[in-house]
Amino acid sequence: MISSNQVEIIEQINQIDKRIGTIDKKIEEKSKLGATYAKEMNKIDQIEEISAKMSNSLRTCAIKLNQINLKLPPDSRLEKFTFD
Repeated sequence: MISSNQVEIIEQINQIDKRIGTIDKKIEEKSKLGATYAKEMNKIDQIEEISAKMSNSLRTCAIKLNQINLKLPPDSRLEKFTFD
């Protein structure tokens, strides 16, 4: 009787181990997907930062071009340059 119970307990432990293994595998897969997602989000953040810097540089350039343009004689001036 005891050995019969031991066999049942061992089988149940094996089933639990398999289930835990399946859960661990799913957690690992989700973790990899999360890491990939985080990496892509980081790239998007970097692109946004670069885009903002470029936008500021272009605005600064437009301001400087307009300042230079204002130094020209009125009949030689170009239209005001805007960046929006």
